[in-house]
Amino acid sequence: MQKITSLVMVLLSLITFNLGAAEVSSTSDRTYAELAGEIEQILKRTRTPGAAVAVFEPDGSVWRYTTGFKNIEHREMVDRHTVFRVGSVSKMLVGLAVMKLVSEKKLSLGDRVADLAPEVAFENPWKDQYPIRLVHLLNHTTGWDAPHPPELVSQNKEPLTITETLALHPHSRTSRWVPGSRSAYNNSGPLVAAYIVEKITGERYEDYIESRFFQPLAMEDSGYYFDDHFRSNAATLYRGGQALPYWHLPNRAAGGMHSSLDDMVRLVRFMQHPQKAVETKVLDSDSIRAMQQPVGSHAAAAGMEIGWGTGLTSFHHKGLIYYGHEGALPGVRALVAYTPQGEQGHVVLTNGESPAANQIHKVLAEYEATKQISDKANPARSTGKPDAGLGGFYQLVSPNAERWRIAHKLIPWKIDATEGGIRVTPLIGGKPRILSATTNGKYLQEDTGRVALVAAEDPLLGSVLHYGPMTLKKTGTFTALLPLLLVTTWLVTTILGLLFLLIWLPSKLLGRNMAVADVRLRIWSVLPVSGIFLAVTGAVMVSRGPQPFALAATKTIPSLMVFIGPIVFLLTAFWALRIGYLNRQQATGGFWRNHAILLMGLNAALACFLTGYGIVGLRLWA
Repeated sequence: MQKITSLVMVLLSLITFNLGAAEVSSTSDRTYAELAGEIEQILKRTRTPGAAVAVFEPDGSVWRYTTGFKNIEHREMVDRHTVFRVGSVSKMLVGLAVMKLVSEKKLSLGDRVADLAPEVAFENPWKDQYPIRLVHLLNHTTGWDAPHPPELVSQNKEPLTITETLALHPHSRTSRWVPGSRSAYNNSGPLVAAYIVEKITGERYEDYIESRFFQPLAMEDSGYYFDDHFRSNAATLYRGGQALPYWHLPNRAAGGMHSSLDDMVRLVRFMQHPQKAVETKVLDSDSIRAMQQPVGSHAAAAGMEIGWGTGLTSFHHKGLIYYGHEGALPGVRALVAYTPQGEQGHVVLTNGESPAANQIHKVLAEYEATKQISDKANPARSTGKPDAGLGGFYQLVSPNAERWRIAHKLIPWKIDATEGGIRVTPLIGGKPRILSATTNGKYLQEDTGRVALVAAEDPLLGSVLHYGPMTLKKTGTFTALLPLLLVTTWLVTTILGLLFLLIWLPSKLLGRNMAVADVRLRIWSVLPVSGIFLAVTGAVMVSRGPQPFALAATKTIPSLMVFIGPIVFLLTAFWALRIGYLNRQQATGGFWRNHAILLMGLNAALACFLTGYGIVGLRLWA
């Protein structure tokens, strides 16, 4: 009878929710129906082809919901065995593999990478006093730059080995700060860790994962290669409505895994209860719990409790603390989040590049928050007084990608001392975060009671704040606001100049009498923006292309536009200064003359700013 009831509920959900498929519990039909309806609305709103979702309940049950198309062209539906690429969720397996070898005494998280793999090329200017250790590869504290585009594009049609991938473009593996002192998300570290797994075990990394994790956990839909099983069961990935071809991601260990909803459910259940795993004893509970906590960094030594663990990250919502990982590739978004206590968590897999996965995550986290088993730390910890000296402006000094550190320069953070705590706010975007002070100078998230901000000494910068995965350095008000003020003023002045161009240029072409000096000033004041337009257009073409890594990694028209555009801006901006100087006396006075001269000056200042941050002459393929 129970099977018949379940079948009826599934059929009803098929009719009600646009061909979605759900497993429902008879005690929660209405709640699950509401969740399914919200998921459907998100997919419709974001134009995401399909999704597979699982929710873990405190009673140990799992609600699965699959909906939409795994292949639009053939009208094939997503089901619980549909295989999705999961992007950086793959890093969870790298962490598990390393911790398994640590538990077997074959490795230590404190081992020096230069000793474990001297053949792997990387640079660390502080190697004698601060060597890169194994733990730094997994908690994103090597200081290495984000992988450059050539590292993300396969050089042939066959999958590369890890050794071949590491040899592609080692230039990004140079520590920008003392290893362990700051964290910045990095894809190269886990790949080097996977190489070390290969070297220690004598097995190909993918084979090791298959035999030690996939097989014992009955994860039959999971793997790393474009094999027959993947071809038969994979969800087609879509970008802007366009189906993407399969490509062999060189950084396979850190982002190239694929899996199904059922397999992800098995993985999460194992992470929650490793002691209940099959008789093969995949990995002990202590090792799993150790992965969840910040370790091996200056922030961790100062007492940080929220941030990168060993191959895992943490999420939180209304006091509920999750561990897991997010994943993203062109055409796919995935998320795994679980709580060690209370059996709760969820998995979200989508075959589109929309924000659907993140929006579904928020809906599910809100649902789970109503059933949470409290994991909040002792509230008595938050009885201290905030340090008034922390107030002021801060700059992020741990950018993921050095090429785009200019973005962080434009968005400073503001900290204000409040009664009993501090308020942390990004100057643009984002809501204020209130943290309460402890008696020993640390600061707690209000909803979790966990330490999320600590003060520490950086070997290069002196006093800094570690806020979650970020490192912030205090700066003066003028230094913090000047770049943003420059860009904002330039933008407003440029828009005004372009709008005025649409008025006076047609008049000039229709025969209106205008002084030559006025024409020169007005044209040359706005002409440099053509370089910015060229670069932005190229960047958009790269980001929206079916294979953005390939477009960026070689000398294509879009990547050349990104390279040439800022150079055009620089040259025309400074030539315009000359034009302005030569014509300043002959031009008619008034607002528009002064506007043109101001814009010329702003163009030159912005050109210097962009040059200082490496944007002028930026070669994406280098």
